[in-house]
Amino acid sequence: MIPRTTAVTRTVQSAADLLSWVSALGPGRLDVVVDEAVAPHPPVDGLLRTLQRAVTNCAVLPQGPGSTAEDLARRLRSGSVVVAVGGGSVIDRAKLAVRAGADDCTPYLSTRHRAAMVLLPPRPLGTRPLAAVPTTLGTGSEVSKAAVHVGGGRRRLVVGEGIQPDLALHAPRLTTGLPDHLVAEGVLEIVARLIGPYVGDPRPRPVEDAVVEALLRVLGPLLVRAGDGALTLEDRAQLLRIGSMSHQDAVVDGRSPYAVKWWALTNEICAATGVRKVPALTAVLPVVMDRLLGGDGRWGSAERLRHVALVLSHATAELLPAAPEAGLRALLQHLGLRTAPAVADLPAPRVAHAVHRGWGAGLPMFAGFREHELVSLAEDVALEAAALPRARELPPTGGRSIHVEERR
Repeated sequence: MIPRTTAVTRTVQSAADLLSWVSALGPGRLDVVVDEAVAPHPPVDGLLRTLQRAVTNCAVLPQGPGSTAEDLARRLRSGSVVVAVGGGSVIDRAKLAVRAGADDCTPYLSTRHRAAMVLLPPRPLGTRPLAAVPTTLGTGSEVSKAAVHVGGGRRRLVVGEGIQPDLALHAPRLTTGLPDHLVAEGVLEIVARLIGPYVGDPRPRPVEDAVVEALLRVLGPLLVRAGDGALTLEDRAQLLRIGSMSHQDAVVDGRSPYAVKWWALTNEICAATGVRKVPALTAVLPVVMDRLLGGDGRWGSAERLRHVALVLSHATAELLPAAPEAGLRALLQHLGLRTAPAVADLPAPRVAHAVHRGWGAGLPMFAGFREHELVSLAEDVALEAAALPRARELPPTGGRSIHVEERR
């Protein structure tokens, strides 16, 4: 969760709107950054062909798992408009590459320091325009002013208005190549991002609280249909909208930027194990929830957690129990979510040290936490992961979904 921003990403729903935006910027170069895993998917391929036909000087820059923001910054052409097409990892990489091309943020990303969050200065004049086109559900990166930078053996959260895209295209058909387990991960990510600020900062915010509860009521039936494998295109469009709204002022205004600690913990588990974000989060959330409900107010408000769990239970026609812990486990089960084997074997002391060094020990996210507490926390996450179904136990997808995209 990132605090209030003065910048707003314009959101459009059609490729024609994207082309109008590109055209309004004048003739020139267009660099299309695309996840190589989804480029062959017919709707994505169609979008790429449309952009290439519309802009004569158009270059397509495929991105694979080993690509970095620094490498991409070197490939972007001088003065080009950039369109990023893919999941959260690819969009994040493009956001950082565009900013790196402005030659003002490299010292912030290359300097060795212990903090796991980097705050960039305001956007400089001349930063090239950027449009983001998500092909996954739930990331919200297409509208946010945050990105995960991977480099030097670390994962750091980079925050700054200068990396917020200027335009986002929400085209639900582009998400139809997602495997079922990535659809489920996207839904869980949206749920976690909505309830995180609500629960993590116990201060009542009547307007923002009402918005979160309203979004959860819309999300409930979508969650049920996602678990049933019955999402329509309109359902996907709504998930894209809710995912983007979860980053915006209507949800986070007035909340503490350090309220949602589970993202930081998950980030360090991912860095230590190489696991993607949501498979790690599935083991983190039950452990954090247990501590919160057990009376550790550093994680947030147990009363507000119970209330929001009740809202989500009603929104799913009580498919999810109203009790928070039972509701979470029912949510994971209904979505068929699995953790990764590596989480069960995570190096607890190393993860705890990374959390303490990068987010605590005088830094505000984990202020007041001692390192031995974090070791115990990481050990409990590993035990939770050992008890959960593993990703390798997933049944075949039956051929319905063939494209695997990068997520953070």
